[in-house]
This record gives sequence, C-alpha cells and structure tokens, in this order.
Amino acid sequence: MPRISFHQFYDRHRSLKRLWLECNDTFSYVTFAQQRVLHDYYQPTRFLTPEELHEHWTEISKTQPSLPNRAGKSYHQLRRQLQAPSRPRPHVSKTTTQKSGKRRTIHRRAVARPEVDEEKLVQALMMLYYEEQKVERKAA
Repeated sequence: MPRISFHQFYDRHRSLKRLWLECNDTFSYVTFAQQRVLHDYYQPTRFLTPEELHEHWTEISKTQPSLPNRAGKSYHQLRRQLQAPSRPRPHVSKTTTQKSGKRRTIHRRAVARPEVDEEKLVQALMMLYYEEQKVERKAA
C-alpha cells in the first residue's frame, strides 16, 4: 500500500476524531489490535494542532516504519464496515458457559481507549472496596 501524504493523513485523523467524538463504539467494528494501531498512528483522541500532528506523523513513520501500512489497512477495514449496505457488525468475542444445565453464549466487544479513563478506574476501585466491605461484614 503506498504511503499517504500528510494531507490524506490529516483528513483521516479528522474523520476518525469525528467518529470517536460522535459515536466511539463504531471502533468496535474492527479488532482490538486494529483499534490500537488506529490510535497509535492517527491519534483520534488527542487535540493536536496541524503542526503537532505533522511532527507526530513524521516521527512515527521513522520510528515505526510498518505502522503506517498497518494503520492504513485498519482504516480501510473500518471504512468498509461503516459503508457496508447491511448493518455493520462489531468484532465480537464469544464465550460459551453452562449454568443450570443451559448453554449460554456471552458476546463481548471492546473499544480501545488509548489512555486510562481515571473516572472509570476510580468507579471500579470503589466497587471493589464496597464488595470487600460487604464480605468482611458478613464474615464478622
């Protein structure tokens, strides 16, 4: 796949940023690894000036020469999914469990976030703390 110009890179960055801000679950239409590649190369969650983005584009192409190719493939896969005539299908992981004699399939889909969401981390830690407190009270 040929290398893209900065203008094309910038257009893709803006397109992915719009998708991320309006409906970031559309990123689940590609695999988790493809999402990470899109975030690493196009930086859709970061608010960068065109100059900062150009610096990133130049540097990342030098330090990770295969990343532009992988990001281009991931970008086109996401675009194909979004432009499909039928409803796009998220990339889903399946797990089959058996409980009470019934087989159940659990479907999971992931949206990669390039940085830690501190608010969600705090919520998860608080839930863990409250669960531990419940267990301790029952044991006492």
